[in-house]
Amino acid sequence: MITLIPGFGKEFGWRGYMLPHLARRHSPRKALLIHAFIWWAWHLPALVGMGARVEGADANVGLAIAFTLLITLIPSMMNAVTFAYVWTATQSLAVSSVYHSAYDEVRDAIEKSIGFGPLVSIWEMAVTMIIGAILLWKGNWKPLVTDDRP
Repeated sequence: MITLIPGFGKEFGWRGYMLPHLARRHSPRKALLIHAFIWWAWHLPALVGMGARVEGADANVGLAIAFTLLITLIPSMMNAVTFAYVWTATQSLAVSSVYHSAYDEVRDAIEKSIGFGPLVSIWEMAVTMIIGAILLWKGNWKPLVTDDRP
């Protein structure tokens, strides 16, 4: 329940404000990719922290951080596309906020119960990339297009 508040804040900012403004200036897919990249960049502090905590990376923390950033770029961007699709399809910040919160809760529950070992991380990233790529390619993004484009 407590994750609904940050979930709403994120959805309001990313999907309710930034994405429609980007879609006024760019094609829907270009707006999605710009939005997704900025969303990934927003998470850089957490990603750097993950990279710094990689087991056995004491000697090469910089390399571990760089590797973490590299392997999280596309899955994170496709995750943003999936969140954007939920918002675009429903046109509801409430629905996208609940989806975002549920996603975060499931992820956190997995991390606290079985942990994020290599197998769980690989599956999570693979599924996220596949779903996001399919939605980016085949999703109905027409609701993003407005008549007030320059």
